[in-house]
Order: sequence, then structure tokens, then C-alpha cells
Amino acid sequence: MDERRHFTRIFFAIPAQLSNKQNCWDVNLIDLSLKGALVSLPENNQQANLQSQSEQTNFELIFELPNSDVTIEMQVTIAHIAQSYIGLECKQIDIDSAAHLKRLLQLNMADETLLSRELENLIH
Repeated sequence: MDERRHFTRIFFAIPAQLSNKQNCWDVNLIDLSLKGALVSLPENNQQANLQSQSEQTNFELIFELPNSDVTIEMQVTIAHIAQSYIGLECKQIDIDSAAHLKRLLQLNMADETLLSRELENLIH
């Protein structure tokens, strides 16, 4: 697979919800970055419903940080769907969620200058 990512991803496996105005799917977060996330494909009975709504649809990804009351919410679109996962691109995130996401990445990345560079790229 050709690596085209511009933002570092961290592995972060927790339950999450992916929803739009009509439906909500239980998924598992696999990894996370400033600009997106990778989640598991929902169970078989929900897959067809999600795939039929995936084109040009805005979704919301919501997950709660373990051992806290912090919830991160992102407005996302589906970048790609594979056999067992969905790649999501973050289109919008509120300031509180962005701050928590930045801190989460900061705690999990070895190179803080890389995070600063990625934040600068995200702004521009």
C-alpha cells in the first residue's frame, strides 16, 4: 500500500460511535491523528446500510477517553472503506475536542517537534 499520510497516527483502540442524521453505528477506533481516524467496519448487518450512505455524507465520530469524562467529537467524511476498516477524514472539530486530541497525541508521540510541525501544517 502506498503511504500517503501527512499526519502521524497513534494506535488507540477504544469503542466509538459513527453517526449521521439517520443512523448510528458502533465501531472500534483503531488509530487516530490530527486529521482523521481509522475505525473498524460495523457488524455485517450494519455494513450495507453504512456503505449505501457513505458517498458525500457527513458523519460524526464520537469517543470517550478511558477513565475520564472527556468526549471527543469530530465531523468526518469517509475517505475509504476496506474489508475490515473505514478511513475517516476529519473535516471539523470543536476547540475542546481539538485540545483533548492534541494532548492525547502529545502524550503518545515520541517527538514533540513533529506534533508542532503537524499542527502548523494543519493550520495552513
